[in-house]
Order: sequence, then C-alpha cells, then structure tokens
Amino acid sequence: MIDDSEAQREGRTVQVHNEFAVEVSCPGRSHYRQTSNGLVRYDEYFIEGSDSYLSLGQWKWDHGNWKVAPGCPGDAHGNNFGPGGVNDVVSTRDYLNLVRFTPELTPLKFTRGVTDTVEYAPCQIWETTFTGNFNIPYTVQFCIGTTDNLPRRLLVTSPGERLEIRYWDWNSPNISIVPPD
Repeated sequence: MIDDSEAQREGRTVQVHNEFAVEVSCPGRSHYRQTSNGLVRYDEYFIEGSDSYLSLGQWKWDHGNWKVAPGCPGDAHGNNFGPGGVNDVVSTRDYLNLVRFTPELTPLKFTRGVTDTVEYAPCQIWETTFTGNFNIPYTVQFCIGTTDNLPRRLLVTSPGERLEIRYWDWNSPNISIVPPD
C-alpha cells in the first residue's frame, strides 16, 4: 500500500523550532519546505522535469529531463531532495527504518496502545522503547490508520529531543503543487 501511494502530505517538527513540510503528487510533482522559527530556510519544487529552489532570496531553476519526482514510486533522483535527502524526508517506503537511531537493534516489541486521530483520520498507536547510542533511551510511537493501515504519525522522543512526523491526504486527488512565480 505505501509503495503504491500516488500522493500524500507530510509535516515534520523537530524540537519546537524547526518544521518541514512535504507534498507529493505523483508522478511528476513534489515540494519540500524547511522553516526555522517561522523563517523559510529551504524551499524546493520538482515540477514536471524542472527543479526550482530558493537561493539567497531568489528562485533558481534547473531544467532536467526526468519524469518521476522525488518521493514517488520509481524515483530515480537518488538522495537529493532537500537537506537529508529524499529517503530521509519524503519516502514513505522507509518510514519504519530505525537504523539511524542505533547501529544494531535487537528485535523490538511494539505494544498496542490507544487509538488517536491525526488530521481527521483514526489511527492505532503502537509503541516501543529502546536504548540507543551513548545509552540514550528512546520512545518510538507509530500511529497506523485503522481503515487503511497507512502511517499517520511517527513520534520519537528522548531526553531533550522530540521528532514528530504527521502524514495525511494519502492518495488525495486534491494535492496541487504549483511552481513559484
């Protein structure tokens, strides 16, 4: 189901000050924006073969011949969509990959929690805890849609850190990604 997604939106908050917004409308459009304390730090659009990004307050265009935008099934861009790359920022195929938290994890046991609602969609919470690098404790929570089994939220917390990623509008025909003027 996730690998076949044609459209989605994602919002990510790291700590309290940094926010990331991602929109994908396959096959040829995606958009990534990073803000810090409300100021746009990075903004990039992939629109039907062209890449545009904000650089020093001006839009720069790079026209290419690709057909599939980052974050879409069949994306051939590799790891070049925003800081951190497409697999870290956009890919729904890798949302369960916990390798970046610790090099070697023993199998994790997730416990079923309560249900919640994320962007108007009901989801089931699954939670686990583990000790990562430098003996840091982590709590990881996934909220999986109760009607479609798609991810709705990922929440990772550790002392002094919080990462929340919300997903919504899965396969919505209403996602319109328009290039800047």
